[in-house]
Formats: sequence, structure tokens, C-alpha cells
Amino acid sequence: MAKKGVHHKTAHRKSSGESRKHDHHLHPKKLGIALGLTASIYILILSVSAAWLGWGTAFVHMLSSVYVGYNLSFLGILLGMVWAFVDFFVAGLIFACIFNKVQKCECKCSLGFCKK
Repeated sequence: MAKKGVHHKTAHRKSSGESRKHDHHLHPKKLGIALGLTASIYILILSVSAAWLGWGTAFVHMLSSVYVGYNLSFLGILLGMVWAFVDFFVAGLIFACIFNKVQKCECKCSLGFCKK
């Protein structure tokens, strides 16, 4: 039985003496959601700062050339937040998949790249 507050798989692995060679991996969907939400919140803060204080207006203009429909209107900010979420969600998925693939590398070189 797992201890309170300890994930059951972790408790089982520790109690049975099992250990994995590569125990550190990223969950692509979780990382994508975390990055997407962070980017959306950033767009909201940037937009409010630009609209109310005039800070970052050049950056908002640059982002509006990438995030179609993004501007400092209410609807434009929502569109920018959606675009940022999708953009960084996909980036998180790709990053986690590449990271996990590299983590599975069985080579012993210091850089972690296989020379097979």
C-alpha cells in the first residue's frame, strides 16, 4: 500500500527495489497546457500594460503580425490569448517529445548524443 501523499507507482517501485534508468521524463500534454496558459496570461498582462500605460506597444504591433486578429480591443486580446495558447501548447508538445526521445539515448557520451 502506498504511503499517504506518495504516488502509488513511485511507492511500488521503491518498495520492490525496481528502478528505471531514465526516470525523468516530461508529459507533453501537461507541458503544453502549462506553457499555453503562461503565454495566454502573458498576452493579457502585455495587452493591459500597452492599453493603459503605453508600455510594449511596439511588441504588441509585432505580435499582431503573427497572431491574426490580435489587437488592443477586447476581442483582439481574446484572440491573441487563444493564438498564444495554441502556439505555446504546440511548442510544449514538440519540446517534451524531443526531450523524452533524447532522454532514452543509451550512449555514454557527455553530451548525450548517440554515436552509433
